[in-house]
Amino acid sequence: MNSRKALKMIANKSLFYTALMMIVHGLGAFDLWHSPNCWARQTVTVSPGDNLQALVNEYPPSTTFSLAPGIHRLQSVVPQSNDSFVGQAGAILSGAALLTTFSRRGAYWTSQVQVTQAASYPGECKSTSPACAFPEDLFFNNVPKTRVARLSSVGPGSWYLNYSTGTVYMGDNPSGHTVEISLRGYAFTGGAASVTISNLTIEKYACVAQSAAINGGADGQRWSIEGNEIRYNHGRGITSGNGMHIYNNNIHNNGQLGIGGSGTNILAQNNEISYNNYSGYSYYWDAGGVKFANAQNVILRYNYSHNNAGPGFWDLNSQNVTYNSNHASGNVEAGILSELSSNITISNNSIWSDGYNPDGSGIWWGAGILISNSSNVSVSSNFVINCMNGIGGILANRGNAPNWQPYLLKNVKVTGNTIHQATGMAAGIVVEGTGFDNSVYTSWNNTFQGNIYTLANPAGDYFYWLGELMPLATSAGEASGSGTGATASIAPSSLMFGNEPADTSSAPQIVTLSNPGGAALSITSITINGADPTDFSENNTCGSSVAAGGTCTIAISFTPLASGSRGASLTITDNAGGSPQSITLSGAGTHDVILTWNASPMSGVSGYDVYRGTTPGGESATPLNSSPVPGTTFADTNVQAGQRYYYVVKAISSNGITHSPESNEAAATVP
Repeated sequence: MNSRKALKMIANKSLFYTALMMIVHGLGAFDLWHSPNCWARQTVTVSPGDNLQALVNEYPPSTTFSLAPGIHRLQSVVPQSNDSFVGQAGAILSGAALLTTFSRRGAYWTSQVQVTQAASYPGECKSTSPACAFPEDLFFNNVPKTRVARLSSVGPGSWYLNYSTGTVYMGDNPSGHTVEISLRGYAFTGGAASVTISNLTIEKYACVAQSAAINGGADGQRWSIEGNEIRYNHGRGITSGNGMHIYNNNIHNNGQLGIGGSGTNILAQNNEISYNNYSGYSYYWDAGGVKFANAQNVILRYNYSHNNAGPGFWDLNSQNVTYNSNHASGNVEAGILSELSSNITISNNSIWSDGYNPDGSGIWWGAGILISNSSNVSVSSNFVINCMNGIGGILANRGNAPNWQPYLLKNVKVTGNTIHQATGMAAGIVVEGTGFDNSVYTSWNNTFQGNIYTLANPAGDYFYWLGELMPLATSAGEASGSGTGATASIAPSSLMFGNEPADTSSAPQIVTLSNPGGAALSITSITINGADPTDFSENNTCGSSVAAGGTCTIAISFTPLASGSRGASLTITDNAGGSPQSITLSGAGTHDVILTWNASPMSGVSGYDVYRGTTPGGESATPLNSSPVPGTTFADTNVQAGQRYYYVVKAISSNGITHSPESNEAAATVP
């Protein structure tokens, strides 16, 4: 099963060769040669007034659309895979129509517009903004007016839309002003892969709450959003999708959120996110600067989120989120808020004058960094300066996670931070509701240690622990939920390896065993047990004990011995309370065929198509890949044991239509 043998099949019909190797996991290797031709990527210039969607439909995937200076009005685009949209200096993509004809009706000025009211609109509004959910906005000289829910409420600075007649009622004289109303629901959306949007101003789209001008969450993959100004859109500026990179954008004055959404493997870097939620959505619901919900593997670094009407950065029910070297200031409720999430790292961030909330002043209402019912959270080396409260945790009755375990505040480590606090609480944990004992303080491994405090009154009550405010001196050098004996803390709480070909080993994942207690942790055993223990292996640095305050690591690898779901548990038996400790291990074994080839030495090849059949020469006319393979590898994972498959490969030109002759055929049998 683990042997590898090579079979070389040489094509003589080409001027140059690109080598392709096929590996059937558990079987062997095959070489294939083929000869792609070469082409150049096409660039199309788009002038204001051109129909951008019509041009996208006319040209093949992998086209670059260069938008000329000026306002490209009422444009909405569903890109094709690998399309790029690049703005020349001064290019603006607008979802708004100009209003130029006005009438005076008593105390109001009016204009007419064609618009259709939806049956309902999502969103929860603040009591002071009852019309926030309606997506259309009215602008005088790029300044949004306040929308009201009834005509009788119209006055200076506000407006009302009668959907049934299409009449816009304004409380201000439009004469001498540029007046626009947002009508289009999005600038970009769709399920295309590898779309690039750069150097554009994207503004005034009538996207509803939890939708966006750049709607990359509509099944899109690996979108790159770079160097844009994204402003005055009613919902979000950007909705994230899987593999999205959001880099060096100025995302400001959007109606609900600057960035929001879900997905996996997301990077947000070097963005400025500011003054969002002008529509007045409730920031307890979904509003502010940045919010990722139900997301995994998210990195936020070097961003500046400020003056948003809601948290500067926010994760909800997400896993493996890293905040590093960000700056937050002047946001409502929190600079950074982690809620119902797990495996969160918050390090090297600067939080200034943040987390103030007009609804209240305790940690319940806001802090520079706020952890609410999240677990396995590391908060380290941050500067938290003059916020409403410094760094706080909240435990409340929040129901159960998808694994049916309750959301709790566990394994929160707050270490090495610098906190300056004149008023409010510097740090601590508060408990809301009933049904909780002191476990959140005494045995759930929540620790505040090694932080540096500058307080207006060093003897004042700035630390909240065990249900009461106390001076730092009383808290015996802050506090730890570890007690005075040995304590075992494991992070993360589970490992998921995903799909791994049978009989091959994954890269190891690391489990950290910590002892924040006051005595040595004696280890009796570290074992893997459960349904499929032989599919997982461990190698650790723990030895027989871990010193007080010390850590060790356990490297877990996954080598599935069969296909399908595989699972086990890592169990540690020791002298700590609650022993044994365990985490779940999961993965799936697969059979697949891996194709790997050398890139063509010629320029202009935009990708490759892979074709498969079950008889010699019987390959399907439809490629296995839904979009061109951009690199030089492809995994055929939809295979059946015992089946013999035949493959050929063609190179694709940049027009997405022209293909090279097919390669020679290679065959492999899945074990």
